[in-house]
Amino acid sequence: MSTLQKLSLRLTITAFALAAIIGIGALLLGDFGDLQARILLTTVSIGLASLAMMCYLAPKQKLFIQLGIIGAIAAIVTLAAALFLIWADYVWNDFIAYDLIFKYFAVMLTVSATIAQICLLAAMVPAAKAFTSLLFRTTILATIILAAMIITIILSEPFETEWFLRTLGVVAIIDAFGTVTLIAIRLFTGSPTSEKATINAYTQRLITEAAADRGVSPQHILDEAINTYVTNATEASKAPPRPE
Repeated sequence: MSTLQKLSLRLTITAFALAAIIGIGALLLGDFGDLQARILLTTVSIGLASLAMMCYLAPKQKLFIQLGIIGAIAAIVTLAAALFLIWADYVWNDFIAYDLIFKYFAVMLTVSATIAQICLLAAMVPAAKAFTSLLFRTTILATIILAAMIITIILSEPFETEWFLRTLGVVAIIDAFGTVTLIAIRLFTGSPTSEKATINAYTQRLITEAAADRGVSPQHILDEAINTYVTNATEASKAPPRPE
């Protein structure tokens, strides 16, 4: 994890921790009224934004790191719109302003949530495996189409086009199926980057012969060889460059 990612993670956790403390205080102190309800909604909003930030920080591929930055910006804008709706009283009295801001909030929420889902899946998918790679791409495509359809519904006047709603349902099912399957694969097969080293038959024979000659175990020979290699590599990295 880069320095920027570590800093972002610490700031995210700190912000949510402070919001959580304020939320708990609002629930335990005094009567539960309008102010406490707004504080609680603020805590929930910050918590969801923090969860999204975790997803944006998860990928290690350059493309998805850049996408995560875009998602973080979208999440901050979404949080700002949410806080504005929670605390700005005059918006609720102006239907036009409320409708405009709410639509803006809903669109940004859809965008930030979609990017968070993509980043989370990108962090879990082993690219070397053909099946999971294909499933990942299919799920991402369904996610993007679903987000576009939801945004279309948000920005359009109310309608009941049957084919559109049926298509929306199909895409949502594909998205959910792919997401759940990829998460299950990740949980039950381990980290995509945790590959075990293997020793070929020739190297194994050399290790066995060396162990027999020295009267030690093959594991001792292997450990010694690795330690020697690591030590030499470390010393070589510290050596000054050779003059040309």
